[in-house]
Amino acid sequence: MSTSTWVILGIIGVVVLWAIIVAIWRLPGRVLGDSRERRRARGLDVLSQGLVAVGSGDLAKAKKAAGLAQKLVPDEPLTHVLTAQAAQLGGDRLAAAKAFHKMTLQPETKLLGLRGLHIEAKRRSDPEAAHHFAKTAHDLAPVPWAGAAILEHHAVQGDWEKARTSVEANLLSKAIDLDTAQKQRAEIGRAHV
Repeated sequence: MSTSTWVILGIIGVVVLWAIIVAIWRLPGRVLGDSRERRRARGLDVLSQGLVAVGSGDLAKAKKAAGLAQKLVPDEPLTHVLTAQAAQLGGDRLAAAKAFHKMTLQPETKLLGLRGLHIEAKRRSDPEAAHHFAKTAHDLAPVPWAGAAILEHHAVQGDWEKARTSVEANLLSKAIDLDTAQKQRAEIGRAHV
């Protein structure tokens, strides 16, 4: 064999050896990546089962799924939703409030967390906290529930000027339609007299 043949065979040998070394080097990452994907898929399946359990009122399955989801996919926004819903189903208001608070820390679930905190504040008869959560939500997005809660708060307080302002703000932000706004204006007018 000629020298150039040996050089070519040497280069091929080095390339093959390098490919083997790189493949061996990347193997743990591939195995871990596959493991992560399986874990995530299992976590999403558990979330689905848990949300169905909440919807059907099966507290035991909902709690079990929430705990497993917290282990498998702790950063998934729906994990917090399931945890909060399972806690509410079980009557554990403190755990529900904690889960709703965690939801307010993530942009995807912030409004949902605020709504949950609003509901929990109303359940414990804390109108100021309920108003705070509704106002915070309404400042983020013109969601109808928050607009209605703000209006209700002002009406209960007998602050008819702020109630009127709330109706107009809700109409302007399209949280309510014109017919609803007219009905609310009429109700405020009757209540104010």
